[in-house]
Amino acid sequence: MVIGELGLDGSVKHVSGVLALVTAARDKGLVRCFLPQVNAIEGTVIEGVEIVGVESLGHMAWLLEHPSDIKGIRGMDENAWRQENRGWDLDFREVSGQLVLKRAAEVAAAGMHGLLLNGSAGTGKTMVASRIPTILPALTREEDIEISKTYSICGLLPPGRPLLSRRPFRSPHHTITPQGLTGGGMPARPGELSLASGGVLF
Repeated sequence: MVIGELGLDGSVKHVSGVLALVTAARDKGLVRCFLPQVNAIEGTVIEGVEIVGVESLGHMAWLLEHPSDIKGIRGMDENAWRQENRGWDLDFREVSGQLVLKRAAEVAAAGMHGLLLNGSAGTGKTMVASRIPTILPALTREEDIEISKTYSICGLLPPGRPLLSRRPFRSPHHTITPQGLTGGGMPARPGELSLASGGVLF
């Protein structure tokens, strides 16, 4: 499979959705993907497919003329994934006081329940909610890839990282449209419900 966006100068530019595209290629029985060089590391997340980074149209032509010189990279192994799986900037231990709210958040996290937070501004609702993902179970590799696919499609993966590597926390404004919440549009895009999958929608 060949994936990329061609610039007017012949360069191959970054594209979104590489995780989902490479997964589809593997599921169709393809064993090699040519990707933009900047997307190559993201493509290696999917096992069973050889990834070849391409910098320009000229580079691609050279590769096709010299197939024996093609040197691809294989999927990211378990050790590389564990190194990619980084910690949090926030911590639930930073919540001071609020014993009832903390206990409610812990119960909700343990059972994956919904939680209703009600109170005046400045009482700590957002502060506690944003730290709930830090006490949820760590992502498995399969969960990480599945969640990261959605972020890859939207172009929301962290710069220089092929996986999200943490449970998402989404906090859309209360004036969000139904389409923004559930997804859709032209072209169709995932909504906040999908972006919060596996994590917290506040």
